[in-house]
Amino acid sequence: MNNPCILVFGISGVGKSTACKVFTNTHPEFKYVSASEIISSATSHSPEKLRKSSEAEIEKNQTALISALNDLFIQSPQSPIILDAHAVIDNDEDLIEIPTATIQAIRPLGLILLEAPPLDVIRRRQIGPRRRPLRDVARIELETAKERKIVQHYAEALDIPLEIDEVLDGYELESAIDRLTRGTTFNALL
Repeated sequence: MNNPCILVFGISGVGKSTACKVFTNTHPEFKYVSASEIISSATSHSPEKLRKSSEAEIEKNQTALISALNDLFIQSPQSPIILDAHAVIDNDEDLIEIPTATIQAIRPLGLILLEAPPLDVIRRRQIGPRRRPLRDVARIELETAKERKIVQHYAEALDIPLEIDEVLDGYELESAIDRLTRGTTFNALL
């Protein structure tokens, strides 16, 4: 059985956290949860230290994420969750893929992938309050393509619905969630 959870993917700077927070602020029946904040809390490591972790450490951190999410699902089984997540982590050395087994263990009802033009991503990374890796257009395009490939693999391998949206100024997550949940049991939770 799937959990009442939608995973929202996108590379750093795409506008994912903002879109998720705006949606959950206007839809209080949904709870916003950040994968990096859960892992940071579970490991007592800063988000920046987590981002720069080795591939082995990143994979180990997924166990902490799954455990914390399972606790959250048990505590609030009827509360739908919007999970802000990454399929790829840029640790300054490589683009590390989050294993399909992590997504399988979370058992989400659906996936959303947010993408944005590379220059928008670069601008957001420069002006945002968090420290983020500054990359050129070619590297942003590479990371975006890899994120898309992996998220599409999750959807196909796990038979989970996927919506892909482009984030431009004024973007709202609501239409992607509506498309994703139309005709599903997820609507019965609301």
